[in-house]
Amino acid sequence: MTTYIWAIIILLIVLAGQIFGISGGYVSTPLFDVPMHIIGGVGIALFICGFLNARKTDIGHKIKITVIGVLVAGLVWEYFEIHYNLTGYRLWTNAYYLDTLKDLVDDIIGGLLVAYFYWRKR
Repeated sequence: MTTYIWAIIILLIVLAGQIFGISGGYVSTPLFDVPMHIIGGVGIALFICGFLNARKTDIGHKIKITVIGVLVAGLVWEYFEIHYNLTGYRLWTNAYYLDTLKDLVDDIIGGLLVAYFYWRKR
């Protein structure tokens, strides 16, 4: 249960960061999206870890599911950015592709951090 509480707290921090970002933070603060994606990956990974905690599978499988779940959430977010044209770059250009790849790597970094520390202590 505490895992879910931490996940909610972290995702509320992400929400506050998004509000700041939409209000001009993404423009005024270079690379502001990097910690946002990493922290978002942490929040999503905590939710997944909480869900998987009761399952009787091996730790390697839980780590894979956690990272894949964070990647799927990141892909959904990137689709959201495409749909509302929030990327900051012209769609389908090299800059757009690099930004999307960087965002997904940042998401996975957050997920890997949680997966490593959460499942390592178990």
